[in-house]
Amino acid sequence: MGRGGAAHRLFSEEQAMSAQTLIDTENMLVFAQCEGPANHDDFRLQCDELLRLCRRNGLGKVLLDVRRQRTRLSTIQWYDLGVDLSVLGRGIRFAVVCAPEERDINFFATVALNRGAVIHTFDRTECALAWLNNGGNGRRSGECQ
Repeated sequence: MGRGGAAHRLFSEEQAMSAQTLIDTENMLVFAQCEGPANHDDFRLQCDELLRLCRRNGLGKVLLDVRRQRTRLSTIQWYDLGVDLSVLGRGIRFAVVCAPEERDINFFATVALNRGAVIHTFDRTECALAWLNNGGNGRRSGECQ
């Protein structure tokens, strides 16, 4: 399994979003786990990095775990990120693991999905991985065996 990593500064010197990014060669995907506070630029940079890793390594799946990430984005910023992902992420399947009550991430995913992205949200990593390995078909968001 190859490894890469990134960390981005934001609100102050004391607070920073951290992201651990791994290339999972067994499942042919890029996995990222994000923690801490994040602003619009941080979230956008993380998405851009995941897309770069996919393209550079010939991978078509992303598993993004944001259960420990806190964001400070407006509704329009979430909307813009969803639109951007639908364009920039063509040909890549995204499974986003978040808390079930996380409305902002679900809104972002819905915007991207409505514009042609293959993206769903889940509350468990194993469900997201099963969906990705099933070709992004079959189960609806959040469903898992």
